[in-house]
Amino acid sequence: MLQELKSKGIIQDISHQADLENVLKNNSTTLYCGFDPTSDSLHVGSLLPLTTLMKFSKSGHKLIVLIGTATGMIGDPSGKSTERSLLAEEEILKNANLIEKQVSSIFTNAGINKDSYQFVRNHEWLEKISLIDFLREIGKHFSVNQMIARDSVKTRLTEREQGISYTEFSYMMLQAYDFHYLYKNLNCITQIGGSDQWGNITSGLDLIRRLEPNGTQPFGLTIPLLLNSSGKKFGKTESGNVWLNSSKTSVFEFRKFWQNTSDDDVIKLIKLFTNATESEVKELETSLSKNPEARIPQNYLADQLTILVHGESANTEAIKTSSALFSNTDSIPSLEQLLSIKSEIPTIELTLKDLIGINIQDLLVKTQACTSKSSARKLIEGGGVYLNNQKVKNISLEISNSDLIEDKAVLIRTGKKSYFLVLVS
Repeated sequence: MLQELKSKGIIQDISHQADLENVLKNNSTTLYCGFDPTSDSLHVGSLLPLTTLMKFSKSGHKLIVLIGTATGMIGDPSGKSTERSLLAEEEILKNANLIEKQVSSIFTNAGINKDSYQFVRNHEWLEKISLIDFLREIGKHFSVNQMIARDSVKTRLTEREQGISYTEFSYMMLQAYDFHYLYKNLNCITQIGGSDQWGNITSGLDLIRRLEPNGTQPFGLTIPLLLNSSGKKFGKTESGNVWLNSSKTSVFEFRKFWQNTSDDDVIKLIKLFTNATESEVKELETSLSKNPEARIPQNYLADQLTILVHGESANTEAIKTSSALFSNTDSIPSLEQLLSIKSEIPTIELTLKDLIGINIQDLLVKTQACTSKSSARKLIEGGGVYLNNQKVKNISLEISNSDLIEDKAVLIRTGKKSYFLVLVS
């Protein structure tokens, strides 16, 4: 199993690979991955650890999803050039509830049985240990020399202006203690994390060996930091993170993100994120080489991951929205469809008083679809202006209540693909 995951590029670092391979082959084991609730949603950077966990679950192994309700209040320095802003406990707990709900939904969409995974929160054990006990029983096993050699700490130590606080410096000890707690109390022998977590994971392995010298061998593996073919960090757009919560990144935007995957990256991402078989991957590679314009692999990737994160019906609705807006049909989109893409197209708000009765030429200028009334007139006369996907033939047209989509919006299109949305404020 590990060889297969490595061949697909899913695993970067792994401890005691041969031993872990043997354990996985002959036993049902328990693995965990942790997520700090520093936001009310995970983003696509968290999706690969989740899909990797699912692959182990499909092979009969148990999963633990640790929500860092304690470590989230400290802040992990890994991959960060500056210190995180500390969140209030109430916000941490609110975020934790939302993330658990989000992960549960994704696991359900993937067909993961609820009996095969569980959530834990690390404040349940970390808040019970006193500072003195922690330093005596745990801290004595950590060498400061080794801690400052970790990449997550070393890079911050070289930044004289920022540096690293003792708060963040202690993070790896807390994460190591998490691993030991799960190992001892829930029989969890393997931790999964991003490549920036390797130092924290190996600290946990070392702590377990010191505290449980006669125990079962623990293991750790990491998933690579994803970069696209141009070397940029995966999961970022010009507007920021691509979130798994539809209120932060709409289903339409989420699906479009995967559809926009470059030809150079798409097969790699299919191998990483989906359960496509070797023959299916070869078929998709063939379609990419023979008919790249059809973007069959991109649509496959978009379908698979949108269904996984948001469900079948949401994916279907996103396809309908795309078709209604971008397929050059005469269908009128719904208000829900328009609101789902308002961040994707130029959008303005007007009061009902300002919108009703406005001449179409003035509206084209106000939305910046045209630079002047004269250019608007020429565009209309040339048949290049559409109101709610209906061609505008009258240069004197004035917007009326009957032109409003569900009394709240007007959609303007110029040419084949330039859309402008007007919402009633």
